[in-house]
Amino acid sequence: MVEAVSEHWLPSKQRDPNRWKALLQRVVSLLRFGLFLAVLALLAWGAATEARTSYLQSRLLSRWAGDMNFTVRPGPSDTIRFPIWGPYDERLGYAKLPSFIDALSARHFVVTRQAQWSQSLDDFVENGGYAIYGEKSRAGFELFDRDRSPLYRVRYPERIYENFQSIPPLVIDSLLFIEDHDVLDFRDPRRNPAVDWGRFMLASGEGSPVLSTAVSGKAAPAHLPLRSKSSAIRQAAAPPASPKNFARW
Repeated sequence: MVEAVSEHWLPSKQRDPNRWKALLQRVVSLLRFGLFLAVLALLAWGAATEARTSYLQSRLLSRWAGDMNFTVRPGPSDTIRFPIWGPYDERLGYAKLPSFIDALSARHFVVTRQAQWSQSLDDFVENGGYAIYGEKSRAGFELFDRDRSPLYRVRYPERIYENFQSIPPLVIDSLLFIEDHDVLDFRDPRRNPAVDWGRFMLASGEGSPVLSTAVSGKAAPAHLPLRSKSSAIRQAAAPPASPKNFARW
């Protein structure tokens, strides 16, 4: 009788193993969820920081592009590739160089020197990348006689600013307002100037013309075929135009 009453009113000394197992599983689940949130927050912070500062890009891409170069060597090159289309290449005549060379070769002219690409640059372009070189703001053509006296000379564009300091502030401010407000912001000197990530994310679902503008800062001309999203994204992933830019980037 006494044992029955004690078992009914006094707590049992035996612990329920299922209860503790369920509690342990709940704690583990909470820890996993907390770890997931922490990793997610860390990735979000890293992505936002990278988009603002381009810290990893400025190191990894500069190291990758360090071997992508070319040298001008005697004779014709067997590695050089010429662009097919593009406003810059068409405006400065790069897209028409093959036809120019063929026409001159038919008239007994020869190529005395031409750019020889490195193996890294050749492989990069072969796999769909864009050739890396220092883009000129001005190009032209000069014709000399046998005594190196100029016979003909033409420049395009005819008039340019000699240096950055000679550009009127109104022109600079207008271009910054249209293209990229932060391109001359030196608080993040390593920031990738080729991609405006805010505009890129907003334009990613609005079609290739807008996406190309967000990537390059320039709208595609109406007479040129529009690039696909994959082409614009590949341009965003490619290194900047010149390896020398990485020294400043």
